[in-house]
Amino acid sequence: MGEERDSYEVRDETVRALVAGVRIAAERIKHRLPPHVDVNDVVSAGYLALAQALADWDEGAGGSFEDHVMKRASAAMVAALRTTKPPPMRDELDLPDIDAAARPVTWDTI
Repeated sequence: MGEERDSYEVRDETVRALVAGVRIAAERIKHRLPPHVDVNDVVSAGYLALAQALADWDEGAGGSFEDHVMKRASAAMVAALRTTKPPPMRDELDLPDIDAAARPVTWDTI
C-alpha cells in the first residue's frame, strides 16, 4: 500500500511539473502570436492535450512520459493556433457608416 501511494505522489509531482512546462512553452511563443490570439487559449489547448496524454499513456510503448506529454501539448498548441481565425476586416463587419457620422451636421442632413 505504501508503494502505491508513493507512485501516486510521484505521478502528481510529475503532472505538476508538466503543467508548468505547458505554461512555459506557451509563454515562449507568446511574442510570436498574432494580436488576436490570447496566450491563455493556447495554454488551455496544451492542458487539454496533457490530460488526454495522461489517459493515453502506454508504458510499454517506450520513451519517456514527460517527452510524450510535452510533444502532445506542443502539437495541440500549434493546432489551436491554426484553427484560430483572425478578426474580420472592417469591410466584412456590419458597422454603421463611420464616414457619414463624421460629416458635419447641417439642416439639409437632419
